[in-house]
Amino acid sequence: MADKSGLITDVFVTPGNARDHVTYKDRVIRQKDTFRFNIKNCVADKGYGNHKVYQYLKNMGIEAYIR
Repeated sequence: MADKSGLITDVFVTPGNARDHVTYKDRVIRQKDTFRFNIKNCVADKGYGNHKVYQYLKNMGIEAYIR
Protein backbone atom coordinates (compact mmCIF):
# COMPACT_ATOMS: atom_id res chain seq x y z
CA MET A 1 0.00 0.00 0.00
CA ALA A 2 1.12 3.55 -0.54
CA ASP A 3 0.26 6.89 1.05
CA LYS A 4 -0.97 9.97 -0.84
CA SER A 5 2.58 10.70 -1.94
CA GLY A 6 2.89 7.27 -3.49
CA LEU A 7 5.19 5.96 -0.77
CA ILE A 8 4.95 2.31 0.17
CA THR A 9 3.45 2.03 3.66
CA ASP A 10 3.23 -1.74 4.09
CA VAL A 11 5.21 -4.83 3.16
CA PHE A 12 4.49 -8.36 4.29
CA VAL A 13 6.74 -11.32 3.50
CA THR A 14 5.16 -14.75 2.99
CA PRO A 15 6.56 -18.11 1.84
CA GLY A 16 6.72 -18.61 -1.92
CA ASN A 17 3.85 -21.10 -1.83
CA ALA A 18 1.49 -18.80 0.10
CA ARG A 19 -1.51 -17.29 -1.65
CA ASP A 20 -1.12 -13.52 -1.58
CA HIS A 21 -4.82 -12.74 -1.36
CA VAL A 22 -5.25 -14.63 1.94
CA THR A 23 -3.42 -12.00 4.03
CA TYR A 24 -4.58 -8.92 2.10
CA LYS A 25 -7.63 -8.06 4.23
CA ASP A 26 -5.57 -8.19 7.43
CA ARG A 27 -2.94 -5.90 5.89
CA VAL A 28 -5.57 -3.32 4.93
CA ILE A 29 -7.06 -3.44 8.43
CA ARG A 30 -3.57 -3.00 9.93
CA GLN A 31 -3.00 0.12 7.83
CA LYS A 32 -6.34 1.61 8.90
CA ASP A 33 -5.85 0.79 12.59
CA THR A 34 -2.13 1.50 12.99
CA PHE A 35 -1.83 4.67 10.94
CA ARG A 36 -5.46 5.83 10.93
CA PHE A 37 -5.35 5.99 7.12
CA ASN A 38 -8.54 6.83 5.28
CA ILE A 39 -7.87 4.39 2.45
CA LYS A 40 -9.53 5.25 -0.86
CA ASN A 41 -7.32 3.31 -3.28
CA CYS A 42 -5.20 0.18 -3.07
CA VAL A 43 -2.53 -0.97 -5.49
CA ALA A 44 -1.26 -4.53 -5.65
CA ASP A 45 0.35 -6.99 -8.03
CA LYS A 46 -1.67 -9.66 -9.81
CA GLY A 47 -1.19 -12.16 -6.96
CA TYR A 48 -3.88 -10.21 -5.11
CA GLY A 49 -6.29 -10.26 -8.06
CA ASN A 50 -8.86 -12.49 -6.39
CA HIS A 51 -12.62 -12.03 -6.23
CA LYS A 52 -12.51 -12.03 -2.41
CA VAL A 53 -10.03 -9.14 -2.40
CA TYR A 54 -12.07 -7.17 -4.94
CA GLN A 55 -15.29 -7.75 -2.98
CA TYR A 56 -13.69 -6.81 0.34
CA LEU A 57 -12.29 -3.57 -1.07
CA LYS A 58 -15.58 -2.74 -2.77
CA ASN A 59 -17.47 -3.26 0.51
CA MET A 60 -14.99 -0.94 2.24
CA GLY A 61 -15.45 1.75 -0.44
CA ILE A 62 -11.86 1.29 -1.62
CA GLU A 63 -11.00 1.34 -5.32
CA ALA A 64 -8.63 -1.46 -6.37
CA TYR A 65 -5.79 -1.07 -8.85
CA ILE A 66 -4.62 -4.64 -9.26
CA ARG A 67 -2.80 -5.69 -12.40
